[in-house]
Amino acid sequence: MKKLVLFAILATSLVVSCNKFDDSAIWDKLNKHETRIAYLEEVCKKMNSDIVNLQTIVTALESNDCVIGVTPLATEDGYAITFKSGKSIVIYNGKDGQNGSDGIDGKDAVTPVVSVMKDDDGFYYWTVNGEWLIVDGHKVKASAVDGKNGSNGTNGTNGEDGVTPKFKIENDNWYVSYDNGKNWEELGKAKGDDGLAGENGDSLFKRVFVEDGYVCFEMNDESSTVIRLPLMKDGELTVTISVH
Repeated sequence: MKKLVLFAILATSLVVSCNKFDDSAIWDKLNKHETRIAYLEEVCKKMNSDIVNLQTIVTALESNDCVIGVTPLATEDGYAITFKSGKSIVIYNGKDGQNGSDGIDGKDAVTPVVSVMKDDDGFYYWTVNGEWLIVDGHKVKASAVDGKNGSNGTNGTNGEDGVTPKFKIENDNWYVSYDNGKNWEELGKAKGDDGLAGENGDSLFKRVFVEDGYVCFEMNDESSTVIRLPLMKDGELTVTISVH
């Protein structure tokens, strides 16, 4: 009887020993997946923040506002921009985008590049991947100025002004909303570890600089769109800024 019990114990040990395997590859893949998800969530959060900042800049431009202060952050990773109207925004330095390496991006993966473009009417409108953002058959103004005062012609439709696109990543796909998150439109698969828009991957802004009395915001789009706002200086104040 003792021999049978001993044999059973040895057999059980042998089975357990044979079933042992190295699961480090599984954990490594899981950790990479979690890191990737966290990265994409951060990219999406940054994109939505930059969109609001860009809308503030365009609104200031179309409202004849100007910049009265450009202050480096204590963390040295961005700048606080203050407008004469009293509004302020914070633009963080861009960081280099990284190439996807987990092999799940695929050739059909997309990364929305959001920017603005000036139309023939002199106003700026939202663009996504270099194309006009069209909602209900109309281009969407980037300015947050309320258009309810429009009375005739094309001005009569200005009540739709102030739309702020919002983005999210869900089930590895990009989605965009034009109604503050009530409805979402799928744009395509999200890239793995790729940056948002090239070498300055996680920012809609390529750089910010002062030139000839203007604060210039250069976008990270294909056309390197530049929005120039007057800088109201105090005496001989000189401001030098750079977003990498």
